[in-house]
Amino acid sequence: MPDFFPSERLAHTLRSEHEISGWLNTIITVFGAAQVIFFVPAFLGALLRLQLSPALESLVRWGPGGAEQYEEMISIIYIIWGIYLIRAARSPFENMLFLDFSVAANVAHISIMTAMAFYNERDRVHLIGDVLAAWLVLGPFTYVWTLSKRKHRR
Repeated sequence: MPDFFPSERLAHTLRSEHEISGWLNTIITVFGAAQVIFFVPAFLGALLRLQLSPALESLVRWGPGGAEQYEEMISIIYIIWGIYLIRAARSPFENMLFLDFSVAANVAHISIMTAMAFYNERDRVHLIGDVLAAWLVLGPFTYVWTLSKRKHRR
């Protein structure tokens, strides 16, 4: 019978969105913290030229190696980005543009990583490494942010 009562479906959706938006501060904080937790060791490892085990290296290092300067540069950007995400979690609707940018830029970055992992045979292992991890953290952030923003605009 719910199919004949669209207002009941809408009420259920609103309850679900309300429940989800309650997670907003937490999910933004988790997303920012995940970036810091992943990229601080990556930055230090690249900076100090630490050797990774072959298994770990294949999951997180792209290409044939020797691009540590790139790893240092991208890592420091993501560390700072993560810190600002954690700060933005305190008042997400005052930081909407930054959070929208965070979704768009990360979707673009991880989409390119995914495409490159499919295209470059040597990098396919990333599909079960950093690419998978990135989607697992970005997906919930994007979902909760999108629903919360929609509810906020009503």
